Amino acid sequence: MLFADGVNSKPPSASVTPINTPTWTLERNPYSVFVDTAGNQLPYIDRVVLTLAENLEVVNLRAIAGEYDFQQRHLDLGKLPVFLENQARGGYKVYLDPGDYGGDMIIKFNLSYEADPEIEETIKRTIQPYFVLQGNVAAFLAAKDHVNVFLYDPIAPDPEGIITAGHDNKTGRMISYRHGDAINEPALLALFREIIANNRAGGWRRLRGR
Repeated sequence: MLFADGVNSKPPSASVTPINTPTWTLERNPYSVFVDTAGNQLPYIDRVVLTLAENLEVVNLRAIAGEYDFQQRHLDLGKLPVFLENQARGGYKVYLDPGDYGGDMIIKFNLSYEADPEIEETIKRTIQPYFVLQGNVAAFLAAKDHVNVFLYDPIAPDPEGIITAGHDNKTGRMISYRHGDAINEPALLALFREIIANNRAGGWRRLRGR
């Protein structure tokens, strides 16, 4: 946030009214040393006023009345029809920005794929994340106490024996990790790279047919 106090001797913005009052006002510091990549001084806004509300209902009523220039948090989605109905009267615009998350606290997989940077993640079967290159490489299915990793390659070598199921399956195998299990990361990474190499070479079906 660019309106922070006390971080620098020349903060981007400084409080002109205390934060513990009904109205907290911050004004841009004309001597701020912070700039954007084009050299423009930050922040762009000269003055920001935040008002304290008695409860969330008051926040929503003020928003419906058009008393805010911008408000994102604490707006009741159940009141969306009312927000839309009062846009013109309140002089505001409702923007819906759907996210891929279901709450303020979430856990997400690290999307920097060490096995191959060209791997892409997609969602299939509505909820299941698949990792693809020139076809499926792997998929995840997470439950409360375990994670199943589906491997779409029945021929990639597994010298460390980390595959737990599907050894005789003709199209793929699986690794299950339960809560508390140790993960042999080097072996898992090596297995992914073998599957990816087969994928790049035309897929395990073509390789098996040679």
